[in-house]
Amino acid sequence: MADDRFFLWFSDIHFDPYYASGQAYNAPFNDVSCKNVTSTSSIGIHGCDSPEELVRSTFEQAVRVCANAPSPPSFIIITGDTVRHSVDMLFANVTNEGSESRSEGEVSIASNSPYHIKAMEAAGKIVQDMTTILHESFPNTPVVLSVGNNDVVPDYYLELKEENTPLGNLSLAVDDAGMLGVIFQALSNTTTSEGKSKKAILTEDDEWTFLRGGYYSRSFHDGSLVVLSLNTVLYASFFEPTPMNADDPGKQFEWMRKMMSYSREMRGQVIIIGHIPPSLGSYRHNQFWKTTYVKTYFNIVAEFDDVIVAQLFGHLHSDEFRVGLPSSAHFNTDEETSLIPSMNAPLLLGPSITPLHGNNPSFRLMKYSQDDKHRILDYESYRCLLDEESWSKLYTFSEAYSSSSKILSNEGLSSNTLRAIVESMEDDADGGESHVLKSFRSFLMSGADGTSDHSGANVDCNAECRDEWMCTFQSATQQGYEGCLRRRSQRKGSSIVGIVGTCVFVVVLLSAVFIRMRISRKRRHYSTAPSAHGKEVEAVEAHGGDEVL
Repeated sequence: MADDRFFLWFSDIHFDPYYASGQAYNAPFNDVSCKNVTSTSSIGIHGCDSPEELVRSTFEQAVRVCANAPSPPSFIIITGDTVRHSVDMLFANVTNEGSESRSEGEVSIASNSPYHIKAMEAAGKIVQDMTTILHESFPNTPVVLSVGNNDVVPDYYLELKEENTPLGNLSLAVDDAGMLGVIFQALSNTTTSEGKSKKAILTEDDEWTFLRGGYYSRSFHDGSLVVLSLNTVLYASFFEPTPMNADDPGKQFEWMRKMMSYSREMRGQVIIIGHIPPSLGSYRHNQFWKTTYVKTYFNIVAEFDDVIVAQLFGHLHSDEFRVGLPSSAHFNTDEETSLIPSMNAPLLLGPSITPLHGNNPSFRLMKYSQDDKHRILDYESYRCLLDEESWSKLYTFSEAYSSSSKILSNEGLSSNTLRAIVESMEDDADGGESHVLKSFRSFLMSGADGTSDHSGANVDCNAECRDEWMCTFQSATQQGYEGCLRRRSQRKGSSIVGIVGTCVFVVVLLSAVFIRMRISRKRRHYSTAPSAHGKEVEAVEAHGGDEVL
């Protein structure tokens, strides 16, 4: 334990500095008011984004957790969506920013509106203020942060600069570098709004990649561990506008391959982080990435499987994971079988800090090995009960999923470890929900019941629910998910037909055996009958014996 290393993982903070004011974000799907808050809790309520008090409480709890760890955290990871939802609503009476069903025309209006630059600047200030609060708790700990879809304005909208634009001619002014320039300024700022000094998250060395696409890297432990921060908003199904280089927006895939190749040459290891994962949502089962980008990403992961130790994403606001199949050596382009391919690195989805969807705020302390493999060994999940304003440990991975303990002890938290958990979820000896699946669903909303769309273990998981989860864990595209459900349904139908056929065969066989036993007993009875019944015996035999019975 003393030789282990640690890092903190936060996701989907959605800091709303306007909480409990007339400018607070009110979610249209929640029947709560975030503007006129009547709750006695000072750190927020379910159904609203995170007030400053919750952000501070989260980082203060992380300090307490790390104080009890054998060593301080090597770094901090934040997998996107630092900013509250719908920043445009601060400057417009009506906007569809933040909605995943808006039209291209509505996005065009929002991105060219007079209030667009104001909204961009407001988002940048929220990012800067959050990093200032984090710096107060962890002044000397490196931070690696990914761009989320709510960190850009409008939601999912990001104009990329032309690839031949000289960086020397690209200033950080809002009207020149755009939203990425705003975020870069916020993350590279070395002073707080009060004029105090703080550690910058981005430096001048990150300009080339970040201003072109919102991605960059960080090296730790003398370069033996590299964290690649991807901007996966570029691959989202809702991303706009269409980039000039549609095959590789911002040349991020090209950069990713180069970084992987370099790590392999240096015998280093890589952790991939991003906001939107290359998979499906678990609520509406919608596909997050465009299929062509899903294919490219997993091809790269398969090519450099030996150097990747983890894939960490957010976006869902829930505690989940995805797993590759052992039989899928390469991604299958047939959309009927487009499941996540075989891979060594686990694909983990972190819970959120914001309690917007009825979940409890949650974060993780990740443990990884000190050797040159830097394997993820375990993690602890911490959650906050808002009404009680108290934090506690929700679970430890190795204890909650003990069914995978043998693999975990041999190779760390790998895709094989997660696959063993999924297989144990299929256990259904009593015809109900397996203990492992129920535990997983109890962690889904970090111990809370959630809402109707984001429900945890408060709803029973029947056979249909179990099928949906099994296919969600493994699917990379919508077509793959639907094909997975059909195959599971067909297997069940075949099993039922087989069972019925077997039962009919057994019944017929037993009936035949029973009849023969009856005949045999009667024949023995007649053959040994007293002479007084001789006429009766002759009469039976005269009519053919078997027919009379």
